[in-house]
Amino acid sequence: MYLRPPILNESLGDSLDIAGWLTPGSVDDTAEEDQTMNIDHKNPGSRMTRRVLDSHPKSANRYSSVYSVIITFVTLLILGAIGWIDWISGPNLNLSIAYFLPITFAAWFIGRPFALVATVLATVPYAADQVVMAYTTHQATIITIIDTIVPLLVFLFATEATTRLHQRSTQVAGMVRQLQARNADLQQAYSLLDDDFQAAGIIQTTLLEIPRLHVRGIDIGAKTSYARAVGGDFAAVEVSDGFVYACIADISGKGTPAALFTALLKYLLDEALRQKLRGAGVVEYINASLLQVLPPERFVTLFLVEIDQDNGSFQYVNAGHPEGLLFRRETNSLEGLMPTNQIIGLSDTLCVRVAENKLHDGDVLLLYTDGATDSQALDGARLGEEPIRSFVKQHIELDAQAMAEAVVASIEAQTLSQLRDDLSVICIRKTSYPHNVSC
Repeated sequence: MYLRPPILNESLGDSLDIAGWLTPGSVDDTAEEDQTMNIDHKNPGSRMTRRVLDSHPKSANRYSSVYSVIITFVTLLILGAIGWIDWISGPNLNLSIAYFLPITFAAWFIGRPFALVATVLATVPYAADQVVMAYTTHQATIITIIDTIVPLLVFLFATEATTRLHQRSTQVAGMVRQLQARNADLQQAYSLLDDDFQAAGIIQTTLLEIPRLHVRGIDIGAKTSYARAVGGDFAAVEVSDGFVYACIADISGKGTPAALFTALLKYLLDEALRQKLRGAGVVEYINASLLQVLPPERFVTLFLVEIDQDNGSFQYVNAGHPEGLLFRRETNSLEGLMPTNQIIGLSDTLCVRVAENKLHDGDVLLLYTDGATDSQALDGARLGEEPIRSFVKQHIELDAQAMAEAVVASIEAQTLSQLRDDLSVICIRKTSYPHNVSC
């Protein structure tokens, strides 16, 4: 129903986390990772600390002391084996490149201090070879010293490069675990938020549900489809003192704030009718009330119709709303009921102008919100006004409720669901006979 935040790729997290599993490092590296991951050892009850320490027990220390001893022994064993071969082979066989294996192994798995020890131990056999060569070939002393120092510097460089690479790998592994933990928090928060939205959607649907009314001489149907769990479209039909009041409105914005204002609009309409207000008086009352609570950036477009159920004559106020469509059965044509006023909720000096018209037997009045015209069509363009006009004629033979539902379904079939706007439709048909039940 809602777009979620990007979820950390699990395979990426697992692959990068291998770096953290394979890199024991030194105590200094452990402290650096703790700082990177925001682990608060002074507050082990914090959520991030608990999650990291629970999901990676002893991960900050990387390897147990027993395992460190094993790694140290293996390193010394490899170093000794290479040194023994180097010693018995003498200066005739240059094994300097072989020493990189135990040195980088020690730098990666144990840390910089032991890697430096391994570097010194690796230099001893090489220095001994240089001394033997100087003695047998009468090589200059300075050459012997240089030939000894250069490999030592190379070994030191390999130690430092490996140590720093390990530190970066540790930081990446820590950041991945931190992102995974925070991603889980976000997912949980959005799950709870989605539950709240779903509950809010149920409440809004219940509050604004339009019962199927049976009115003498008039057939009424309505359908609302929200693009998300809640929306800013409002549709209501009321019967009062022999008049049918149909109101459709669109609150600017989306989501929960707009949905809350639809509930307020429902209350204001009911209260205006309870006070026996009519036509322009209803709109003026709603406008004055909204001005007291609407934020400056919000406004409302509204179409209110007051129909005399005896003769079908009606007054309407179109406050910046999309045109109403009036289908004439006799001529099989559509008339547009254009705006008569500016949008409401912006000015306390609103002068409400009322227009009049009449429904004859078989005529249909269709009111809709801008989701019917502004939603994006399948080809990426704005849907426009023509499709809904064609849908009205296409479904004109249906009863009012079925027609409202068919128009909404037809529009949704022509639009992209992910870019669809809220959509409401009210269909009012003047019938040639009275219903058995009157209101």
